[in-house]
Amino acid sequence: MAIIIKHFLSISGFNTICGMVVGKKYLNESPAEQGVVDSDELPRTFDQLFLLTGALNIGDLIPWINFLDLQGFGKKMKTLRKKFDNLLDHIIDDAQMGQNKQKDSKVRTMFDVLMELLENPNLEFHFTRKHIKAVLQVWILSLTPF
Repeated sequence: MAIIIKHFLSISGFNTICGMVVGKKYLNESPAEQGVVDSDELPRTFDQLFLLTGALNIGDLIPWINFLDLQGFGKKMKTLRKKFDNLLDHIIDDAQMGQNKQKDSKVRTMFDVLMELLENPNLEFHFTRKHIKAVLQVWILSLTPF
């Protein structure tokens, strides 16, 4: 039986990042555990995301035929965006519910700080849920060893 180290590094990396950001892990590390996200699907999703991001798109070279989506990259990217957006929505919703339950907890996560920015009406810059998603996305994509 072959052991794929990349798979375990992906799961550990994602769980570590989620732990730092929202204080909870979201991937199941073994089939017996029931996680929010399937540990087999997420690495494949990120692999596909990185593959599509670096692929040569004919529509980028010849902009007037980009609307045809000859290689199907546009459709695949929209599907990936929906998956990733749903994951981020779930993480934010779950963390908000957890934050409401643990108001007197002395341990603060990055999410707690982001929520304070979201709820602060005195800021010059209007901070929204989309900004929280962007911060989470940057953290997850830049620090996860997929």
